[in-house]
This record gives sequence, structure tokens and C-alpha cells, in this order.
Amino acid sequence: MMEWQPIETAPRDGTTLVLVNDTTEGWPPWVAARYLDGDAWAGWVYDDTISQDSNPLGPNPTHWLPVPPLPESA
Repeated sequence: MMEWQPIETAPRDGTTLVLVNDTTEGWPPWVAARYLDGDAWAGWVYDDTISQDSNPLGPNPTHWLPVPPLPESA
């Protein structure tokens, strides 16, 4: 069974997609995100170009989950 983990333990390599809880009021309770470390800032960004445009700094998570594997096609 997957359980939410503290955000401090999440992968921060910039390539790993994870589910994070989004504590931003009015946003969905969780989003798919990646951690990006740039010159001006570092943080979690949505893995969705539309959401990134709306909220460029992404979620403010406290917990994360690995993305489950996709189902195999028949």
C-alpha cells in the first residue's frame, strides 16, 4: 500500500514525476509535479503546461507519493 511521505524525502532530480499534495487554497488537493532548481528559484512545478502558466511556482506540498505504474495494454 502506498502512503504519503514527507516532502523532504521526495526525489529532487528534476526528472522524476511524483504526486504531491497541493496546499494552495482553491487548487486541487494533489497534482503531478517535478522539482526544478533554477538560477532564480527552486521549487515544485506542475507537470502540465496550462497549470504552470496559471501558477508558475506550482504547489506548496508537504507530502508526496510515487506515480503508480500505468496499466498494461491488452
